[in-house]
Amino acid sequence: MRPARNLALARRAAHAFLTDCLGWARVVRRAGGGPVLAVRQPCSRLGVVLGVALALGLDMGLDTARGQGAFAQGTASWPQRPVRILVTFPPGGGTDILARLIAQEISPLLGQPVLVENRPGGNGSIASEAVARSAPDGLTLLMVTSSFAINAVVLQGLPFDTARDFLPVTLVATTPLMIAMTPTMSARNVAEFVALLKSRPGTLAYTSCGNGSPQQLAGEMFKMMTGTDMAHVPYKGCAPALTDVLAGVAPVAINTAANILPHAQQGRLRVLGVTSRTRIAVAPEIPTIAEQGLPGYEVDQWFGLMAPAQTPLPIAERIHAAVLQGLSRKAVQEKLLAQGFAPGISTPREAAAILAADLERFGRLARTIGLKVD
Repeated sequence: MRPARNLALARRAAHAFLTDCLGWARVVRRAGGGPVLAVRQPCSRLGVVLGVALALGLDMGLDTARGQGAFAQGTASWPQRPVRILVTFPPGGGTDILARLIAQEISPLLGQPVLVENRPGGNGSIASEAVARSAPDGLTLLMVTSSFAINAVVLQGLPFDTARDFLPVTLVATTPLMIAMTPTMSARNVAEFVALLKSRPGTLAYTSCGNGSPQQLAGEMFKMMTGTDMAHVPYKGCAPALTDVLAGVAPVAINTAANILPHAQQGRLRVLGVTSRTRIAVAPEIPTIAEQGLPGYEVDQWFGLMAPAQTPLPIAERIHAAVLQGLSRKAVQEKLLAQGFAPGISTPREAAAILAADLERFGRLARTIGLKVD
């Protein structure tokens, strides 16, 4: 039986699974675009991820079986020119650190230089638009965080369609955020911080890595759940946002664990808690925000690589394989863990499923807490 026929049969079986999980589901196709999973009843996030993975994966498989077989045979010679990774934030932050580590590790595996180019601004839209409009040859990649999904639901007039104009290549790591403050502040835990905020409503400010960032989401969720008020000061990246807190310009930082931990260990910042569901291995002594009286409080940040839509799947899989091999080295894993990252490499299909699920999740959450960009 031909591969395309095998995939078509598997796709019908996937539809039956989706029907069981979601009550009603179908895969439709936008005019000139990629596949879209249309659902009418909610499912668990895992169910949605599995459903989207099946739908996208099998649809991509049909395309591959029909038109990319010959290309796949020649993928071993790719790339013939240097690869660029565009970063949506300035140098020095967690996204930049990860991008440079990836470039260093995959360059010898691909046999070409891998260059990192920082293009901050526009809440990440400047770099994102550049990649969306690049040739779909895998030579121009985009290093993003979960802000990529948040921006799609809170920012108006983006010059690209997040779901349509990009091919997720791989997610590479996650990191919890931390709420920290300068040591001159009196609060030493969440209860004391809430009391301080209520005694001085609207007079204290927190910095974030930008409008529509996970840090802003974490800050606004904290305000909503505690009934407090803080001013939001967005920056064009996590590094400058933290620099101003260290300099005393603002008292509170909501930033990545990777950025905050080194300064906390030096006594330059006091950490109130981590935003993840559980404590982190690299700093198990730091409690979660949730366990300090805010059950259900949870915001994590993921990092991933995107390529322009229509990039051949074999190229995306080659990049994924290089990232997986490069970041699986013990020394690299230890470096990531020491900096507060939790390594986690996903396939292109898994990354596409997670992005699709987070577009829905963050949209629902943004509406619930009334998230607005400043």
